[in-house]
Amino acid sequence: MAKQTVYVVFYGADIHLRKLANQAVLGLTKNGLVEVRLRQFPAVRYTNCGNPELQSPSCLQDKCTAVFTIDDLKRGDAFLFGLPSNMGTMPQQVRGFWDYAAKNIKCGAMIGKIAGAFFTTATQSASHEISAQSFIATLFQFGLSYAPLGMSHPHLFCTDEVIGASIYGSGTVSSIHCARQPSCKELDLAHYQGETFAFIVSRTPIVTKRKSVCLSRLSRIFGVSRGNLI
Repeated sequence: MAKQTVYVVFYGADIHLRKLANQAVLGLTKNGLVEVRLRQFPAVRYTNCGNPELQSPSCLQDKCTAVFTIDDLKRGDAFLFGLPSNMGTMPQQVRGFWDYAAKNIKCGAMIGKIAGAFFTTATQSASHEISAQSFIATLFQFGLSYAPLGMSHPHLFCTDEVIGASIYGSGTVSSIHCARQPSCKELDLAHYQGETFAFIVSRTPIVTKRKSVCLSRLSRIFGVSRGNLI
């Protein structure tokens, strides 16, 4: 049986996220349950009309990683997204990507796909959880399901050191000046999240089967053919 494809997508301007993304990839590939692709969000700004314009990639992109596209979003079966917390929400480039996607992906195209996320914050109290909740609301608009980390690892019960993770996903605390690097426990959690995410995705029916059932129900509810929903 063909393996499902998981895209690990991170915000390229944040080197801390790249380190977490690398660990997530290692966890995803550990047991050979899924195919994995590493990507970064595009370094673009979006006009008032919603059209993307390239920004200078010098500080916004990891030059060794391919850019995540709308076609990747359509092709992927599941996604792990890496985001910095920007006062409780996502950066403008990431927000713009999802706004652009909403105008270029038809209703129902993302139904049945699974997502997870990992985060960076400046301090331990700097809105990790509210950033996760804000991002999840965006995912739900597209019909994606969210797979949380949950209280499923001993490191999440640690009280004697800073751990930048929560029930929503792994993460790291970078400090205000980005001087702090991900700790061993934070990297372990990113690896663990990748491993468990692969297990969840591999045990979930192929997207096309889940999507077929959902679209059949939607077509009955709205009284339109399935072809008009995708």
